[in-house]
Amino acid sequence: MVRVIGSRPSGGLGRFLYAHPWGHYAGFRLVLERLRLSVDDIYLEVAQGGGVLLSWAFRVVNKGAAIDHSPDMVKLATQRNRAAVDAGRLEIVQGDACRLPWAEDTFTAIACSEAFFFFPRPDAALREMHRVLRPGGRVVIATMSKGGLRGSRRSSSTSS
Repeated sequence: MVRVIGSRPSGGLGRFLYAHPWGHYAGFRLVLERLRLSVDDIYLEVAQGGGVLLSWAFRVVNKGAAIDHSPDMVKLATQRNRAAVDAGRLEIVQGDACRLPWAEDTFTAIACSEAFFFFPRPDAALREMHRVLRPGGRVVIATMSKGGLRGSRRSSSTSS
């Protein structure tokens, strides 16, 4: 059931879980630590869920975007990040991680946290992230191991 809610977050339970993703906070902090965001970065979050990590990133960056396949998550993230959206600093769209709607070389920093394992075509999502990333930009993908999905306290990370 957790995998179903996670991969297709909708309805009251999905909105609640993604509005309060306490179990993901350590991963979010790791993503931000590894990205080393600056005020000059143009940030993209792929599969932003309820927008918590997005709101943390916007404490530093001034411009960016996010994409999620779930209309409920787009709505929730937009509500959570209303000031940045209304100021024109943040665009949040519904869409597919394998077909990002932005031009090549748009972003300097890209994050995808606790969602990559849900993508049916992870290779296509990686190609799209690479396409929209500026030369010299950074991508951090944080995900759980199979042990993590079963409740293991181990974690690993890779950044490039």
